Amino acid sequence: MKKALIALFIASLSIAIYFFSTKNSYQNLHYFTPLAKSFLQAKLDVEPSPQLNELVPFQDKHYVVYPPMPAVALVPFVAVFGETFNQKWASIIIAGLSVALFYLLLDRFTTKKWIKVSLTALLGFGTNFYFTSLSGTSWYFAHVCAVFFSILSLLLASSKRPFLSGLFLGASFLSRLPTILNFPILLYLLFEKIDKKNRAGVLTNFCAAVFLAIIIYGLYNFFRFGSVAETGYSLIPGIMDEPWFSKGVFDFSYLFRNLKAAFASFPQISTHFPYFVPSNYATAIYISTPALVLLLLTKIREGRVLFLILSVILSSLPGLTHATVGFTQFGYRFSLDYIVLLILILVFSFQKVGWKIALPLVGISIAINLYVVYLYKLGIFGY
Repeated sequence: MKKALIALFIASLSIAIYFFSTKNSYQNLHYFTPLAKSFLQAKLDVEPSPQLNELVPFQDKHYVVYPPMPAVALVPFVAVFGETFNQKWASIIIAGLSVALFYLLLDRFTTKKWIKVSLTALLGFGTNFYFTSLSGTSWYFAHVCAVFFSILSLLLASSKRPFLSGLFLGASFLSRLPTILNFPILLYLLFEKIDKKNRAGVLTNFCAAVFLAIIIYGLYNFFRFGSVAETGYSLIPGIMDEPWFSKGVFDFSYLFRNLKAAFASFPQISTHFPYFVPSNYATAIYISTPALVLLLLTKIREGRVLFLILSVILSSLPGLTHATVGFTQFGYRFSLDYIVLLILILVFSFQKVGWKIALPLVGISIAINLYVVYLYKLGIFGY
């Protein structure tokens, strides 16, 4: 009961902070809102709109190309408030709940309160998750949903609930496809301290749930485009004519540009206001979240650390080989596919370096993200 009350407090506080951090504007890039309306009408296509320029026309109908889970999350909101519901409010609510769930997840990784509190604050307000949660564009909202479901999946894996853990990994996959590659740490948590004779059953239950999500996505593609393998990305009008797609949607030749975006993209610095202005193209992750530099001090001796790192490597590959780097954005938004895992690794780094080093870096990270959100509210940066 005490943990539940703490989580409720964290969720309420986070939602309130996000609410006062956003701009009072309607989000027009709201692909998932009309899709939620269509789901309520038992349809998969949506009505075309001038604002939604990435709809895929196919056989006289128009489809939202992105995986459908964020629209499913919006169904209750659209059912109650109608098709004019502002998608950003759902983003803020789900983001606030994610911060609270992450605090509960950290309880499975450390008993030290200062680490739990500081890393919860870091996820919510010291990473680009903060900025991403506020706008409500469909690209950002998909990340918010993926983070929410990823945390639930990890929480259930640590509670030895294989089917539910797989189910929520599937929900994360149906929000952001690369997150399905987070599975190694989930399997490690599920197998941890479990007799070998019981592991086959655990694996079967987990895989059954994950395969269910994959089957649903395949059927979703089939009923839209006539093929289980056709996601629709290459069918977006004109997209393959754009120069950064010269070798398709994914190619290892794009690796350098994504690594440069993630690690060598710098903000503009000046001696007058606004002093520090991030690039809409990207900002290096150690600038958007300086606390992440402590990852370099992590020793790969603990099994959890090894499998967290393996999961990060796997889930980062689709983003690193994608034709675009995710612009426009603050930070490198593809890192949100595995940001929860990176912060869980920081548990072990923080235990090593202590609060005198860790807490100042968390404070600096939060200060940077607060300033970027301030620029966003002023209309200087972002949508």
